[in-house]
Amino acid sequence: MSLDLSRHSPRTDLALEAHEAIVRSVSTPRDADAPEETLDGVRREEHVEGDGAYRVVRLWIETEEASRKLGKPLGHYVTFEFPGLIAGDGDYRTQAGELFSAEMAKFLRESGVEDDATVLVVGLGNRMVTPDALGPIVAQRVRVTRHLFQYAPESLEPGYRSVAALAPGVLGTTGVETGDIVESVVQKIACDAVVVVDALAARSLSRLYKTIQVTDTGIHPGSGIGNKRQPLNRETLGVPVIALGVPTVVDASTIAGDAIDLLMKHLGRQMKESARPNARSRLVPDTAPLYDRPPKLTDDDLPPSSAREALFGMLGTLSPEEKYGLIREVLEPLGVNLIVTPKEVDGFIDDIGQLIAAGLNRALHAKVDRENVAHYTH
Repeated sequence: MSLDLSRHSPRTDLALEAHEAIVRSVSTPRDADAPEETLDGVRREEHVEGDGAYRVVRLWIETEEASRKLGKPLGHYVTFEFPGLIAGDGDYRTQAGELFSAEMAKFLRESGVEDDATVLVVGLGNRMVTPDALGPIVAQRVRVTRHLFQYAPESLEPGYRSVAALAPGVLGTTGVETGDIVESVVQKIACDAVVVVDALAARSLSRLYKTIQVTDTGIHPGSGIGNKRQPLNRETLGVPVIALGVPTVVDASTIAGDAIDLLMKHLGRQMKESARPNARSRLVPDTAPLYDRPPKLTDDDLPPSSAREALFGMLGTLSPEEKYGLIREVLEPLGVNLIVTPKEVDGFIDDIGQLIAAGLNRALHAKVDRENVAHYTH
């Protein structure tokens, strides 16, 4: 039986995830993380610190063919992965902030944004919807100085640049296209560059509130929920546009697909351990309540293809993309392919918003450093 699921590709705003999906589609499940796999027209660099505690992946999409396959514009993408970010460890957050601010300053320079350039920070999203409030939160906490440059330049010390901030709201509450508002402001204040902050959608639960993507390709407001509006990029605004986003939601199809994958891996681990003594203690440590701290399951835990087919039938033979497409094909006509965010969203969105605002303040203003960043970040 042949299934055409090409139109049901996993929804993601992350170029890294789109690249991983293409790479894995030509790999066997056990080779899905093989670093030697690549895609013509895409250049990739990876930097890891702290034994994997912090990862920065750079992608350059350099050809039209690669852009078409990935569904992403030509350009430079930097993805920060901080898997321990929501665990509440202060030292970890400090180190993550150091890494992000340094890389953000480097990205601004590489994008042609001079140290004395006037920058407009645009916080996209609906401040009344918590997982969509990242942009307004960051815009509110960025250190703005443009008014001081205009009306009280004598009060400014060296080390500041002219920065303005705007949270234009969403079409449903303003009745005006976000792109029209931003374009009008850019023309009126004659800024030299725009930094756009927005909430994104991911195809992986593990990346929610732990991943930051920065790109020089701009952004489509509303893309996280599949509702693309007028783009904000160099072509529409006439100045460099750096888009910065964090995945805050996934759809129900992703959750269902991930749950099936985890179940397969869990059963595969049990099959391998069942012949050994004390198998249960290796699956769940004796010191932890049942399933409170389960082991990390990987593709190596998947049972053989024959066992997957015996346990799950045709479902066990599908690739992750095919599985996602099938689930989405079932859920969407019923209207239950919901957009989902974690129940701890209030704390997560505030924490990641603070980290990004502090990082932007340090990247935009040389005067702001590690010691005084808290003073300058609202």
